[in-house]
Amino acid sequence: MSESAVERPVVEAEQARPVEAPSVRSRAEEARRTGYRSRFAVAYLTLAVVAGGAIGSFVVLLANPDPATPTEWSAFKPEGSASARVDQIVNKIPQSYRRADGTQLVSASVSAPQGPVLSQDGQSVVPVDVQVIAFEEGGDYHTVDTGNAVQYTLCGHGQSCTIDTGKASIARDVLVQRQALELALYTLKYVDDVGSVTVLLPPSFDTDGTTQGLQRTALFLRREDVGRELGRPLAATLAAQTPKLGNTVDGDLEAIRRISVPHIYFFNVTQRSDGAFVLVLRSELSS
Repeated sequence: MSESAVERPVVEAEQARPVEAPSVRSRAEEARRTGYRSRFAVAYLTLAVVAGGAIGSFVVLLANPDPATPTEWSAFKPEGSASARVDQIVNKIPQSYRRADGTQLVSASVSAPQGPVLSQDGQSVVPVDVQVIAFEEGGDYHTVDTGNAVQYTLCGHGQSCTIDTGKASIARDVLVQRQALELALYTLKYVDDVGSVTVLLPPSFDTDGTTQGLQRTALFLRREDVGRELGRPLAATLAAQTPKLGNTVDGDLEAIRRISVPHIYFFNVTQRSDGAFVLVLRSELSS
């Protein structure tokens, strides 16, 4: 080496260390970590589903803030005691049934069951309270006590309660029968103590224009006869608006045929040996 050569300082460095190989996890630890990841994934998925359902419900609530309330049986609902409710029904329902000239079709009154009998001198007809109603059904007669019964009488302003204005017609008879049915349904729906309703219908003129020999008819309905109708809104049975004379809708006609016609009877009053009066209802079909 030449003398002119410059000596370079020696740089001291840390001795290199061997590179360690990565540690190898045990199978048990790897399985445990995988299990944790799976459980976290399920938890996140569940939270996502719950959150999605909550958001969906919130959206539906915003779109429909007021859930629909159950439909009422009728817009008119009598209140108070049983007698007060019956009075409200008889004062309200007949007002909507009108003649062609706009006047009320018939007057209506309510009472305990009663029927007409001849006076002792045979010169006039007088009403008497009846204690039993006997009605024909399936060819046999059945009786009901009148303790929980109500009777309406529909009466025109002519002789023997006939409707004295306008021409007698099927359309007018249908409107009268609709009124009788509506009175019965309201009573059986809103007066819990009532088990049966009788509605005496006004007679029609005979072919010669008189009432001679005519027998009056009555609608008689028990609660069990109209269970289906009492369990759904009245509008499902009868139109919400009372029709004008001659304009009865098909739904009303179907209800009258199905409910009223099988329960319309000729009636008369007899007296038993014990003195009790009986309202006898005889089927029109068998007469």
